[in-house]
Amino acid sequence: MEHFDASLSTYFKALLGPRDTRVKGWFLLDNYIPTFICSVIYLLIVWLGPKYMRNKQPFSCRGILVVYNLGLTLLSLYMFCELQFVLTIIQTSCGVIWPCTFPLGWLYFQIGYMISLIALFTNFYIQTYNKKGASRRKDHLKDHQNGSMAAVNGHTNSFSPLENNVKPRKLRKD
Repeated sequence: MEHFDASLSTYFKALLGPRDTRVKGWFLLDNYIPTFICSVIYLLIVWLGPKYMRNKQPFSCRGILVVYNLGLTLLSLYMFCELQFVLTIIQTSCGVIWPCTFPLGWLYFQIGYMISLIALFTNFYIQTYNKKGASRRKDHLKDHQNGSMAAVNGHTNSFSPLENNVKPRKLRKD
């Protein structure tokens, strides 16, 4: 296992530059083996999980998801107060423009990662909000076209749409 870690470290050192000495001894950052194992386990769960659950009832993860979402919300609040995401992007970009002691390979990796996050968020936004709005507009136009048999001059079946929804007022007792 040590030989595998040494060869993996040599490969990443050649590709991305030397490791940051400040994280030596940190959990999951001291060597690449734990991160590699976590990635393989994740991929196996994503690949085998749907096959295992194909004929089973879904798990109720509501409690776990509430705790998870609360944790992410608090983490996002902390990052907003301490880190303002834009500052991280500017600092990373400045490391490429003005050379610093941080390895250049890691800077390019971070820039690629940030671009992928922006692209994924943009795709999510377009898929979630713009398509729903476009489909609502199409449905609205489809229901209110001129010359349709369903609506003639704003009336359907000789009644105004408001006539069906108007509630009689209560009489005042003075």
